[in-house]
Amino acid sequence: ATTLGTPYCFGDGSGTPCPCGNVGGAGEGCANTTNSGAVCSALGTTSVASDDAVFTGTNMLPNQPGVLFFADNATNNGDGIVFGDGLRCAGGNLVRRGVQTPNAMGIATWGPGLLAGTSVSAGDLKRWQIWYRDPAGGGACSNAFNLSNGLEMTFTP
Repeated sequence: ATTLGTPYCFGDGSGTPCPCGNVGGAGEGCANTTNSGAVCSALGTTSVASDDAVFTGTNMLPNQPGVLFFADNATNNGDGIVFGDGLRCAGGNLVRRGVQTPNAMGIATWGPGLLAGTSVSAGDLKRWQIWYRDPAGGGACSNAFNLSNGLEMTFTP
């Protein structure tokens, strides 16, 4: 499978500062109560017809739900805005694609079939991200939720 998209909007100090100094590692979202930041990645193709992309969230909290979503815009020019214990990287016409619960290793997957029922067409650029619960001690800033990095991709026929 081919790695999809371009990661952006990291909580590693390269853009908007994380809300409580909870800096994640390189390429991650802001750190959660495991001291790591969640990572959103995808494999498959960007073909709308195939609709075979599979998204994975890693470094999330085991057994705590996460929501994969996509939107039209990269917030704050791609650096994200503070939201909960992390950075919201995607906004504008937000579409949720389901809730998954990470396994004991903090890994969850979504897909394939994530474009069904949406208006995504070939040529569309979408920004993806995972919003997840981090209730252990209330999360880094006591907001009880955090977000992964962003992942942007342009869809093909």
